[in-house]
Amino acid sequence: MAHPIESELIKITGYKTRTKFSDRQDYLGSILNAVMKLTDDDFENLTDGAAEWANAAVHAKNTKEDIPDFDEAVATDDEPEDEDDESPPPKRRRGSDDEEEEGSGSLREKLAARRRSRNSDDD
Repeated sequence: MAHPIESELIKITGYKTRTKFSDRQDYLGSILNAVMKLTDDDFENLTDGAAEWANAAVHAKNTKEDIPDFDEAVATDDEPEDEDDESPPPKRRRGSDDEEEEGSGSLREKLAARRRSRNSDDD
């Protein structure tokens, strides 16, 4: 049975496995590639767990680490939420990282920059 995050991502992306993956990392990377093709509006409509997995997967890919499995990426918050806090939750951003280094960015931003570069070379 698929993990709920996996099921959600497969459904929203229309992901269809074209090959049988012998390596779990190849499979997770393939799903991540499908997620990266989502529009920003579709990404914003993901559940928190799915968005957290996508951001953790992008971070792992950018830092050449293993992509976390679906049940490993959901952050556990040991601190109870402050019910008096009325500030809105931070806006989710695809591939966001609180400690981004100079020159780093989301996979989507890097791909967009590469496309812009190629397009300007063609002119």
